Amino acid sequence: MAEEALAAERASESKEEAAPDIHGIDWLSNRKVVIGVSLIVVSFVLGLFGKILPLVKLGDPVYVYAGIITWVVSWAILFLGALFIGRGAMNLLQQRVKFHAKRSMKEAYNYTRDLHRKSMERLKSKRQLK
Repeated sequence: MAEEALAAERASESKEEAAPDIHGIDWLSNRKVVIGVSLIVVSFVLGLFGKILPLVKLGDPVYVYAGIITWVVSWAILFLGALFIGRGAMNLLQQRVKFHAKRSMKEAYNYTRDLHRKSMERLKSKRQLK
């Protein structure tokens, strides 16, 4: 009986909303989006380089200042890339990420709940055997 209730509950949960459609957009034909994504990737690489550069020669002010300047420039490039991509594309990507995070949380919750139910059933059956 518990299995039937569990199956019915899972069937109702499987009727969840669909993921936001970002596949309907032709990303590569839009030059601004390609440039924006490229700038963001370059920004991350420069930011990492800017953090590592002062560690190359500890105490040398030239390397420290170069690292700080590189890191600040990487932030400027990041914001420039975000401007190129545009607010609409960013909103679509955020919705997609939120959808997948929500779905993963539901799956983790359901797995934990089912694990608890199974363990409680096993305990009950062991108690009845004694």
